[in-house]
Amino acid sequence: MALDFIIDLPCNPKRTLAGNDAPAEGVRRLLGLWKLQNIADAVRARAAAGGQNPSEVRIQLMVARAGEETVPTALNLAEIETQTEVLRSFAPDCSTCPVSPHGRIAGCIGSLNYPIAQSAEEWLLGRVAPPDTAGGFLLLSAIRDFRYDGAITRSWREKKLFASPVAFAAGDITTDQLFHAIIGVGPTLSPWHMAMVLVWLRALALDGSAPATVDAFDALVNLPPDERRSRAGATIGEPSADAGILGVQRLLIMMYLAWSRDAPIRLDG
Repeated sequence: MALDFIIDLPCNPKRTLAGNDAPAEGVRRLLGLWKLQNIADAVRARAAAGGQNPSEVRIQLMVARAGEETVPTALNLAEIETQTEVLRSFAPDCSTCPVSPHGRIAGCIGSLNYPIAQSAEEWLLGRVAPPDTAGGFLLLSAIRDFRYDGAITRSWREKKLFASPVAFAAGDITTDQLFHAIIGVGPTLSPWHMAMVLVWLRALALDGSAPATVDAFDALVNLPPDERRSRAGATIGEPSADAGILGVQRLLIMMYLAWSRDAPIRLDG
């Protein structure tokens, strides 16, 4: 299980998958194919580790079709890869996509695995800007004004989506409030919201420096996209060897890439 996220930047693969349907269908279908391909990759890896022939493994999936109930459907590896073959045809588009790190196919998609690790919570809390800085002031103001009380995060803990049964705290901030403010705001993260998150976490700089005042933050988020890419940068540090922390780092990188193109992120899961 994972929280999947996709940068909703219009592109040829999404338009092709949408066909004559609404553009949102292209986003949904690309995400669905990416998930299927991940399942196929996992099946191959498990089969190899267990000395099985992967072509003989059958996987039961819950399949939803328009106008029908969701039903369990058993597929073998060949059937799954037939469905995901279209992804390979998008390789030329994805190789030059500005929001696809390293030119990966469907590189505009990422995931944060459940349960979210304790190390990831502690790392994220350690990134929070001090309260006497613009980022810290903006976070505390957002918690108050938007009522990020952490209730939604506590419900996720009850469902075992976090490894720790309790939140961590530093000063007036808890990780329940922090995750509520970052990903508990609904299925869509707007560019403005993602810029806020990055500044809260000292992960966004303008001309090499974090915004020192609220006015500097306003100037940063109101930059036209071309200036965002030339003057702003993500300041997240080296990739962590800890898988839990690395997942959160990748989410922040995706937020930066989406904001730099003035594109939203869609959350799933």
